[in-house]
Amino acid sequence: MENLVSLDKWLEKIESLTASDSKIMLGLERVEFYSKKLNLGKPAKQVITVAGTNGKGTTVKLLETLYSKAGYNTASFISPHLMKFNERVSINNNFISDDKLIQAFNAVSKVFLEYQREYKISYFEFVFLSAWYIYYNFYNLDLLILEVGLGGRLDAVNIIDNDFSIITSVALDHQKFLGNTLDEIAYEKAGIIKINSTVIFGDNIPDTAFKQAQKCKAKIKVLNKDFSIILSSKNKLETKLDTKLDTKLEKYIYKDKFNNKFNINIEFNSGIVLDNIAICLKLVLVNNRNKNLILSEEYLNKFFSNFNENFKMPARAEFLKLEKFNLLFDIAHNEHAIYNLFKKISNLKNKYKFNKVYAICGMLQDKNAKKCLTHMTSVIDSWGLIDLSLTNSRGHNSLSLQNFIPDSNTYQFDKAIEAFNYFKEELTTDDLLVVFGSFYTVSQLYDKCI
Repeated sequence: MENLVSLDKWLEKIESLTASDSKIMLGLERVEFYSKKLNLGKPAKQVITVAGTNGKGTTVKLLETLYSKAGYNTASFISPHLMKFNERVSINNNFISDDKLIQAFNAVSKVFLEYQREYKISYFEFVFLSAWYIYYNFYNLDLLILEVGLGGRLDAVNIIDNDFSIITSVALDHQKFLGNTLDEIAYEKAGIIKINSTVIFGDNIPDTAFKQAQKCKAKIKVLNKDFSIILSSKNKLETKLDTKLDTKLEKYIYKDKFNNKFNINIEFNSGIVLDNIAICLKLVLVNNRNKNLILSEEYLNKFFSNFNENFKMPARAEFLKLEKFNLLFDIAHNEHAIYNLFKKISNLKNKYKFNKVYAICGMLQDKNAKKCLTHMTSVIDSWGLIDLSLTNSRGHNSLSLQNFIPDSNTYQFDKAIEAFNYFKEELTTDDLLVVFGSFYTVSQLYDKCI
């Protein structure tokens, strides 16, 4: 293979070597085969695998932040990335360097080229194997947190045995691969649960997941049964000075059956879902109880009393009050996430009495775009619909999106920046611009409008 020195050239090469990024390949046999050829072993002293329809990325990054700030050697794997490929592999809450990625790509490609006639792999699998190579060969990790790409049972990351599994939520998405009912989807996600491990469930997880956990003899912890997070009875809204962020804080309390209590101060308009905070805290406290990766009560109190100072998660219902208009970024791309975004916009409209709400939206074909868009029509006054099919083989074209909301005030654009440039002439401090529908839509604008 030619000597490639830039990350961009390597990413192009991986796309040409592997099955197309748009082709989803489930199953563990390919990753297992290549992991053995690469002599890869357990990459960290403790491994956490996170599945769920929504909330996976936030949960992964919050756990990594909690443990890395406390001095533990941590790593994470997420997908897709928002702005930069290096986001997918993080070490101690810092994106991996180009150099480390290139070293790993070299190692994986050599083995792949030798055995590709036996096993073709997908882009995602190649990237995951490269991340695993980095964790195992370059670092002595205390903790690795893995985000499932799709489902769980047959996802590449599930080849690594975990100590904890988390299922944040279960809703309809990727039915072509996971099944058409919540029970079927829950079964696939519960495939990450390992024998005699600990599993933490979010709220309203279907029974099929519990049955799988019981079959694995796992210790089960359930949100709103074994632990919860509630609005404090002493809640007060406090004000800080900050020009870009809504500055009011709400006070919440985490509590569980072991009489643990923590106060959580979080910005009123924070996009972080409280359930994800509760799930992460529960995992930390289980670890503490087992004398593993201990985080002190003093440290946790300090972290959560200034939550938004200690943790940021871009483009998760991220609300900004800018000088000329108000802006909301959200990667919401399925019915469950769109419903939460709808509630968010409704709350913001009620609070700020916006004159008009503009939306810039592009979606992928494997989502129920019709349901998602029609659900949003009552809170959106004007639409900029993006043709993602021009840059992604899975993307919806803008005309098909327009056909789903024929009675709305809609405009079609090839790129999100074109929609932004069109709307910005009209936007005022009394208006809200919402950018949503896909990672691919939000990434086109995320660093351009602030």
